[in-house]
Amino acid sequence: MEFYVVLVLLGAALVFTGTEGHAPPRCLPVECEPPCFINQFSLPCPSCECIQCSLPRCQPPCWINFSTVPCASCECEGSDAVQCTLPRCPRGCVIDLDTRPCPICACNVNSTS
Repeated sequence: MEFYVVLVLLGAALVFTGTEGHAPPRCLPVECEPPCFINQFSLPCPSCECIQCSLPRCQPPCWINFSTVPCASCECEGSDAVQCTLPRCPRGCVIDLDTRPCPICACNVNSTS
């Protein structure tokens, strides 16, 4: 009889202590500044992912224009032409070549914010 009491107590202890370590993490709300976006699928919590741009190499008479979004571009004197470098897109994103003045990363992320 004592064996069954010990077995029941041991089983109850295992059941109640096993649930504490498996609670999902409590995540704080995430707010991202453009051109960053919320990646709802990152683990253990949603996080911001940002497009990483490399500085363009501008040939004279052009110069770097830091005001183009999301990446800097080359602007040339006396011309409306803008020279751009391709952005480095995070996983799950593709380069959208149809945007103006420069290509950007298009990310197919389902965001509720």
